[in-house]
Amino acid sequence: MSRHSSKNKNTQADYKGKGYAPSAPRAGLALGIDPGFAGAFVLTDGSDFLKAWPMPLVVTGGDRMIDFDGVHELLTEIFEGHRPHVFLERAIPMAMGSKGAFNYGRGFAAIEIAIALIGMPVTYVEPAKWAKYMHEGLSTDLRPKAKSMIAVKRLYPKLVKVLPTNTKGTLQDGPIDALLIAGYGIRRGLVNVSKPGKAEDDFF
Repeated sequence: MSRHSSKNKNTQADYKGKGYAPSAPRAGLALGIDPGFAGAFVLTDGSDFLKAWPMPLVVTGGDRMIDFDGVHELLTEIFEGHRPHVFLERAIPMAMGSKGAFNYGRGFAAIEIAIALIGMPVTYVEPAKWAKYMHEGLSTDLRPKAKSMIAVKRLYPKLVKVLPTNTKGTLQDGPIDALLIAGYGIRRGLVNVSKPGKAEDDFF
């Protein structure tokens, strides 16, 4: 068993590598990352290829933490197999309290460092930016998570069938957002626009 699966303490169902998984490397893929503790990694071409992984976590002193070793191992395996362009959501912690915000920032830094060490091309995406684009046409009265659920079913009717679900069969927020983040990069034509190791922002 690989390190990231054996150390993963995520409370979500274990869906390591779930999805359509052709053995041959694929070009032009996007890797969307929702960097929260309940976040996910989704590798996709936005059409007929998708694999999803939960965020690797460990528990230290009673606190959940993003597992740097698990993230680094997972990203290394993904990059060696497919060389995707990474789209990493960069959010500002809200209503978390000082401890929660600190832990979120430390986890985000762990993901950033792993990406940099591997030399993956990465674009940082502001949540409001991808959400506005991918939620286009949906009622503003809906909550963001409800809009994402509708959007992912509308935009990716085939891929949504292999997105991870919880024990009740409900789609999980982390993989939904990660797919929409990756889809945003693909639909905006941003895949492979960066040289390996170069980070870009898509804030404006």
